[in-house]
Amino acid sequence: NHSMYYANAGQLLEEVSRLAKEAKPPLVWFCIGAGAVDDIDYTAAATLRSLYAILQGQGIRLIFFEVSDEVYAQLERSGITGLVGKDAFYASGAAVFSAYKATQMASQPFSQG
Repeated sequence: NHSMYYANAGQLLEEVSRLAKEAKPPLVWFCIGAGAVDDIDYTAAATLRSLYAILQGQGIRLIFFEVSDEVYAQLERSGITGLVGKDAFYASGAAVFSAYKATQMASQPFSQG
């Protein structure tokens, strides 16, 4: 089964919350690779909304990559796209890495030396 659904939603919330809390150095982005996900049920969508709130409270941005058109539509209908923003979706892990690297470089203070 390649679904995010009621039976695995609680585990997702628990594990990601723990990872975010214990990460050293602290996380800035948390990425969910959704290439194998073909369905997100109501419970999983509610869990993703909760996860978004938890991560946001810790200053961590929730990002998705390799999301199929069908799953993207489900995320849009469930309000998750509106929460995370359309710019939180990337085609690949490499695209996430490049975007993250660019944001980190942009936030570095410029020094002339």
